[in-house]
This record gives sequence, C-alpha cells and structure tokens, in this order.
Amino acid sequence: GHPAVSLVIGTGVPEMTEAAKAAGKPFIYGSICEFEGQVSVFNYRNGITYRDLYEYHEGIKDFRQPLGVIGALPGVVGSIQAAEAIKVILNSPDTLSGKLLLINLLKGTFRLLEIKK
Repeated sequence: GHPAVSLVIGTGVPEMTEAAKAAGKPFIYGSICEFEGQVSVFNYRNGITYRDLYEYHEGIKDFRQPLGVIGALPGVVGSIQAAEAIKVILNSPDTLSGKLLLINLLKGTFRLLEIKK
C-alpha cells in the first residue's frame, strides 16, 4: 500500500488546492512566472487557505505563462517549498502560513507579506 499523505506540495492548480483543503492536508504552495515567484503554506493549523488569498474565477483555468521562466527560479521556489514541508512535518509554528513570500530574481528581492482572512 501507499504511505499516508501528510501534506501536499504543488502549484495553484484549482483541483490540487481544493483536494488538499478537502482532505485537511497542509498545502505547500509555489508559483513561478518569468523572474518572479511566490511561496506560502495553506491549510496549516487552522490557518488561511489558498482561496482566502486567491478567489477562483473562470479566467484562471486558461492562464498560460506569457514569456516562460528564468531557469534558476524553479530551484529557488522549490527549495523554499521543501524547507516549508520539513517545517510542517516537524510541526513548527515558524512556517509561511499566513504569509506570502514574493521572490523577484530580476531585482534580487524577497518580500514577505502578511495575509489576512
């Protein structure tokens, strides 16, 4: 058999976010576009959900990357997602739950925003 799933790591694909929420599993979110990325943790310790940050609308389902992605960006975002997953497994209170990390490799900046319900 398969081991029990304790968390979900992925992007903002509606089916993935809704499945994680319905199963009550923490969702380690990462998103990339051109030089910019985002990372957060949803559904953790009664925290915010993906839908608290982004409401679903029909235009989302047909979105395509406009110009691609700089090659280093998936590595940066994925590494941060991996670190967040480890913190969730360790039941740490110090995750990105309730926060949105904005990464801009063109400007070389990282910004941390608070997310309100």
